[in-house]
Amino acid sequence: MPLLSPNDDLSECTFDGSIISLVQTPQNPEYVLNSYLGGGSSGVVYSAQCMNPSQDPSPGRPAESDVAVKVLSPTGYRMLSTSHLRAFLVVVKGEEVREVGGVMEQVTSKNIWWLGNPHTHLIRTLLLQKESGTFTDSPRSVPLTAAIMVGGNLKELTLRQARKLWGLTCFGLDQAMFDSYLDSLDNNSSDTNGRSFGGASFSPPSVSAVEVRNVDTTVYTEQLGTIVVPVVAPKYLNYLRHRRLSGREYRHQSLVTPHQNILTIYKTLEHVTDSKSTTFVIMERGEEAFDRIRDGGEEESMKDWFKQVLNGVKWMHERGVAHRDLKPENLLFSPSSPDILKIADFGLSAMIHENHKAPATTGHTPTFMTPTPSPPPSLSLPKFSTPLPIPQQSPGSSSQNSLTGYSPVTGLSPLFPQMMIPGSPLPAFELPPSAPPPMPLLPSTATTLNTPPPTALLPPTPVKRLTSVVGSPHYVAPEVTSNKPYDGRKADCWSLGVILFAMLCGSLPFGSDLRNCERFERFKKDRGDWIFEPYKVSDGGKRVVLGLLEVDPEDRWGVEEVGNDCWILGD
Repeated sequence: MPLLSPNDDLSECTFDGSIISLVQTPQNPEYVLNSYLGGGSSGVVYSAQCMNPSQDPSPGRPAESDVAVKVLSPTGYRMLSTSHLRAFLVVVKGEEVREVGGVMEQVTSKNIWWLGNPHTHLIRTLLLQKESGTFTDSPRSVPLTAAIMVGGNLKELTLRQARKLWGLTCFGLDQAMFDSYLDSLDNNSSDTNGRSFGGASFSPPSVSAVEVRNVDTTVYTEQLGTIVVPVVAPKYLNYLRHRRLSGREYRHQSLVTPHQNILTIYKTLEHVTDSKSTTFVIMERGEEAFDRIRDGGEEESMKDWFKQVLNGVKWMHERGVAHRDLKPENLLFSPSSPDILKIADFGLSAMIHENHKAPATTGHTPTFMTPTPSPPPSLSLPKFSTPLPIPQQSPGSSSQNSLTGYSPVTGLSPLFPQMMIPGSPLPAFELPPSAPPPMPLLPSTATTLNTPPPTALLPPTPVKRLTSVVGSPHYVAPEVTSNKPYDGRKADCWSLGVILFAMLCGSLPFGSDLRNCERFERFKKDRGDWIFEPYKVSDGGKRVVLGLLEVDPEDRWGVEEVGNDCWILGD
């Protein structure tokens, strides 16, 4: 399945606080939100009822009526008031937009007024130079706001009007080239030939550098001299950049599904208002694996569960995606097939290859796929999760005050100021503000999928070094917090080592902050198997855990090495 662009499969919808309907059929509910399941930095998740489940499962329609809906944090487009615009300087006058029978006519480029805010630093400097007589005229780019005249009043162009006027790709570019343009804005630099693309470098994939500027014309104004008039409002381009970032999770997840061990996205919907847009991701539901992993069980059963996680991670790495937040809370059991584990929550994921194309179909199959995992041990599931314990210091070592109890609400950023208990009734719902809440998601959702069709590996391409400090305490790799570029695949493998340790021992190997963990400092020096005391773990299990918990990422086992180990293969 190809990687979703921000414009693919995003059907526009209406939303009244609990009911989601398509704009084409607003009278027919598509999904009804029920109870709250969890919240995070990228949005909140609710259980939901699909009102029209498919009898014949398809990529865009769930076969089950019980689904999960993730409401992504909105992409804002803050509007300026009419009174605010009155103080702006008019750079270009447009034609007035007429209203016929109370309905406004379609806005075109001829209707756009370009206004400059006199309180911005650049425009204020130009005005002062004019007053002092030190002004020298030359074409200049200044921040301009797009507005329209309606009934004698200036109003800023709304988000809905901007989307209709300029679309979701601008300058006549196709999606791939426009994505490259947005990348160039993020990089904010010039290419080796000094060409600029909307103020930044632009080199479309597989073609030579192209000069495309966000410049329509220049106009001379008495107050500011010669001003460059843009084709597209810079504010709208900034909206498109943030919209693309908010869609990173479902686009990355779409690249690695369908797969038996990765949570499936059925559909993405978008609710657009005058001042923001909100994306709804329709996903399969699941049951958290945290309690069952914490309670532990026989080593063979834990190994079968781990092989499924390993299988999913291998699949995503081959397709150029690093998860970067692997932990038991992000592993879900399918309700209809309770032996199947699925990886969820790609909110912190990243592309690890320069090549962003989806793999082509061939005959590749993962080497350690577990088609029919062994039955898990019979476990009682407590009503509430309790912390996974940290092993005590072995005799003779100093005490460790940094090893606090594990909390299922994790992340390297502050916690949600107001947390709801998963499973609680849906409150009076308002879409979250455009600023995302500062906490990673606690997922709680999934159903079964058949083993995916064979697909090819990505062609060999340079692996990007990542720099963002993301992840969850206890599971984040030491190199991620070192402020140096790191390999996202090896960071995932460290997290796999912590998960396997938790599966085999029912506890966590280190404290939440490795930089202040005496147990971790001792482990770095001797890498002894004392770390497993007092738990009984086989030599093979210890070998795999120690291979994954190699402090130096260059020496750390990758998923291929783990998958070929005799303990994993059952030899």
